[in-house]
Amino acid sequence: MKRIREFAVAIISFAALVAPGSLAGRDHLGLHAGALLEEVIKHYQNGELEQAWEAYREFFDKPSNGNVEIDAFGRCFYRQECPALGMLAFVLGKSETDAGNFRNFCPSWENLDTGHLSPVEIADGIRKISAFRETALGGTCEEWVTRNLAMFQSRPSDHKLAAQVVPLLPTVLGGSPPVVEIAIVTRPANAWLDIGASITTLNRRWVDRAPEAVELIQNVRTKYIDAFGEATLARIERLRLGNALFAQPIVLFADMILLESGEPAPAEMGNIIGMNILLQYRSVCFDWDARRLYLGELGPCRGGETPYRNWLTGQLGLAVDASVSSTDFVRAKIDTGSPTTYCSEWFMGQNMSRAEFSFGSHRALTGACVFDPEILFNNQERGADSPGRHILLGMDTLGKFAAFGWRLNPLKVYFVPKPGESNASELPDMELGQTD
Repeated sequence: MKRIREFAVAIISFAALVAPGSLAGRDHLGLHAGALLEEVIKHYQNGELEQAWEAYREFFDKPSNGNVEIDAFGRCFYRQECPALGMLAFVLGKSETDAGNFRNFCPSWENLDTGHLSPVEIADGIRKISAFRETALGGTCEEWVTRNLAMFQSRPSDHKLAAQVVPLLPTVLGGSPPVVEIAIVTRPANAWLDIGASITTLNRRWVDRAPEAVELIQNVRTKYIDAFGEATLARIERLRLGNALFAQPIVLFADMILLESGEPAPAEMGNIIGMNILLQYRSVCFDWDARRLYLGELGPCRGGETPYRNWLTGQLGLAVDASVSSTDFVRAKIDTGSPTTYCSEWFMGQNMSRAEFSFGSHRALTGACVFDPEILFNNQERGADSPGRHILLGMDTLGKFAAFGWRLNPLKVYFVPKPGESNASELPDMELGQTD
């Protein structure tokens, strides 16, 4: 926490250092580089992934990107309002040749007007610049390139997946994450469908079971609902979900997969299909009543009720607005991997300890949440000392509907009320506020 606050102070100091008038090069090209990152954010939030990719590519081809506006850089990389380049490349089936000149991206803001600064102030500013950049990029520029490059396809792909319907295995709906059967390399296994997980995650014991089919890339830090952990980024030979065969997909191998006894779970258990697989389909629908997963088509989600607002957030996360009042809204991240709907201490305080909230004008679009001090609401965005204005929308809420899903281009989320609720009267429309 202390380090995060120090970086926040560094950003404020850095922003003051490069305040308007102190940055030589705030010309049309420099402004356009920042505007392109804003385009990435806009298209990504709206579920327009190809358009976000094109804006990214154009940004990396801009000679002025090393002097990109600090606000745009901070939103995109520091606050992670842009998807990671490699993650987006994997979802869209892009190769390095599709990405423009991203290998040479390393903002240095070299054109600072330092004539009004002392040598000590200049040295301190350079140190802050370096710390800010490496925090935002998750390491040096070279490490950022290597990490993203690992997720690219070896060659361009048309990346078209046929629509299909996959059975959901029996679970205790309303509390348990949805489960499907998959095949890892050639062996069958079960996997949770977790839209709160950015990357498909497998039990590390697969490394021992099929070492010849696994390429280990690098160790990474991960965040679970209530803890941080370590995992290994890797590429496996193949993974099958229903009729779809994913060749050389990027996955994480995780260590935190234990049975209730504390013993390591067998390789067939503890696997997760995350959003880097699911977002490869233009439409996804969880049909809880019929126990089916629609991939590439909306199925029963077509015509469902929609929330106040929806967007893609962070690294392949799906969020909606939840109301605190008629004018104040907070972010509710949807997470099929969480059996419970959680809310932050801040939300409980603002809501006068009442756990109920709404996330759409239809009266069925309501939920209730609980506060748990172990749930990591603070610092949801890396590097930001957040006050915890958040809700985690779990399966106890999602399971109340007959179906739930989304489509891309543009993004639209659907909630299908249970029979008998579809004709219920609607709540009055509320004025949409801005989510922090």
